[in-house]
Amino acid sequence: MWRKTADSRPPSPPAVSPQPATPAPPAPAPLQPERVEAPRAEMRGDATRVTRSISIKGELSGGGDIWLDGSVEGAVRLPGSTVTLGPNGRVRANVNAREAIVEGNLTGSLDAKERALIRRSGSVAGNIFSPRVAIEEGAVVRGRVETGLPADARNAKPSAEPQKPAVVAPVAAEAAN
Repeated sequence: MWRKTADSRPPSPPAVSPQPATPAPPAPAPLQPERVEAPRAEMRGDATRVTRSISIKGELSGGGDIWLDGSVEGAVRLPGSTVTLGPNGRVRANVNAREAIVEGNLTGSLDAKERALIRRSGSVAGNIFSPRVAIEEGAVVRGRVETGLPADARNAKPSAEPQKPAVVAPVAAEAAN
């Protein structure tokens, strides 16, 4: 009969020292467009708040940011500030601000020195003047929109005399001695 010898055995696998299992890297998250939102005055603690239970008739002027969620009738003049018209805000006034964000209803002109943003819940019945204007899908604008010129350049009166172009004259080079 056939007899098994020690040499005919298959070699045993080498001893492996146990190593901690390496976790598989997490699957990358699907790429989604990054949504960039403008800073909102309601998020900053230093903004003055006019809540929906407040009604103002007259002129608002000053130097700080303001969140209007109530009713305002008259004029809003905050040329160095951000004016945010909240979703419950109802403003019947001409608004002059550095930056304006409209989420409620504005009836009157909007003059923003730097930027005007009309959010999807916002509506403007009046003209908008600002170098940069963003209107979200769903927002309502009834009026003229002018962009590209800062308020200072728009209000400047043209001079009576046309400006002459600068004259460029060649300069003679000195001879080296």
